[in-house]
Amino acid sequence: LGIGIPFAYALAGKTVKRVKFTARFTRIYVLAVILFSGLCFSAYFPLAFLEKLGFGEYSGITAVGFCSFFIPLLLPLSATALYPLDRAKYLSGKRKCAEKLKSRPDLTVIGITGSAGKTSVKNYLFEMLSRKYTALKTPESYNTPLGICKTVEKLGEEHEIFVCEMGARRAGDIKEICEMVRPKIGVITAITEQHTATLGGIEGVKRTKYELIEELKGGFAVFSSDTSGSAELYEKCEKEKYLAGINGKDVRAENVVLKEGKILFDIVIFGKKYSCSCFLLGRHAVTDICVAAAVASKLGVKDEDIVIAISGLKGEKHRLEEIKTPSGITVIDDGYNANIEGIRAAAEVLAAYKGGKIVVTAGIVESDDAERINEEVGKAFSGAADKVIAFGKNADAIARGFSGETVKTDSVGGAKKILGTEVKSGDVVLFANDIPDRYL
Repeated sequence: LGIGIPFAYALAGKTVKRVKFTARFTRIYVLAVILFSGLCFSAYFPLAFLEKLGFGEYSGITAVGFCSFFIPLLLPLSATALYPLDRAKYLSGKRKCAEKLKSRPDLTVIGITGSAGKTSVKNYLFEMLSRKYTALKTPESYNTPLGICKTVEKLGEEHEIFVCEMGARRAGDIKEICEMVRPKIGVITAITEQHTATLGGIEGVKRTKYELIEELKGGFAVFSSDTSGSAELYEKCEKEKYLAGINGKDVRAENVVLKEGKILFDIVIFGKKYSCSCFLLGRHAVTDICVAAAVASKLGVKDEDIVIAISGLKGEKHRLEEIKTPSGITVIDDGYNANIEGIRAAAEVLAAYKGGKIVVTAGIVESDDAERINEEVGKAFSGAADKVIAFGKNADAIARGFSGETVKTDSVGGAKKILGTEVKSGDVVLFANDIPDRYL
């Protein structure tokens, strides 16, 4: 019974991810097993009685078989039944988090949001701040109230700065987080056409992200200069503000050179220029470094320490992560990329490599204008890739935009089979885009 429930869901959803047994899912899962067991017993006794009367046989097997048809309903039903408990725990966690942070007026809270680059800016900034301060950051891509609450549980008296990544899928999400953590400094990264379907188009994205700036408790704001949306929000802001990025006003980059597995550039921090290099991929990484450097500099981290921190920066998993295989194939894992700016950056990285170049992608799946945006995905890879293996519902749009050969398939499994017959030693394979299970 315990194996059957997730197995059935895996078949129904064609999932490619293992079930993660969080505390909440464990509660839901256990209740689902109990419900299934109760359902089987309820069906068994009437069937056993009929069997005794001579009507049919194998009542136990029949009961289990009959109840198996209800398996897809058990997890949703369990989740609904446990919702009041989960909601109470959620509200209690938020309240405790807010009270703990409110008790630390000496703590500098930095909020970071945007369509793309949140996690990278957070991690780069943390490394820079750690040259002077004891800081705490939300781990990985934790950017929801629940994930933030779990992080704040680890906040100690030794921490001077809390770097908090903030995500949003609906209007008001950023404001909700801000009311809980009370940020003094706000950072707006790239604003792109991501989550437009749930936020009401690009204008909805900008309004939602700007909630961070509206909720700032003193301090200052830093904006990325390298997307029109974030630059527009910079112009809108009437608080103390700074513009940073490759084309930044206060912190900027010059002489950017992309090489295989490395970036060389000069960074200008409030008028002073320094030569930098780091083992990252993509021009957008330079933008994120500049944004992080602006915050660190304003918080008193020495320029020299910022440059040292830059030299030690490492790429994040699934974000233009270079993997060299024993068979001589280079894999670029950009699985967390889910916006057109990131796609263009990935294409530029791919173009810098030698050898045959293949892209595997499902396109951008969360957009209110999927046809147009996925044609742009195809255009972005034109000239950078020799072949695109496109799968899922956006494959036709990608093919229309791509100038080279496109191979279309229905699922990631089909894409992997095609890749197995196409790739050879010396080739470079780029896996582009976040692929939610429901789109496979």
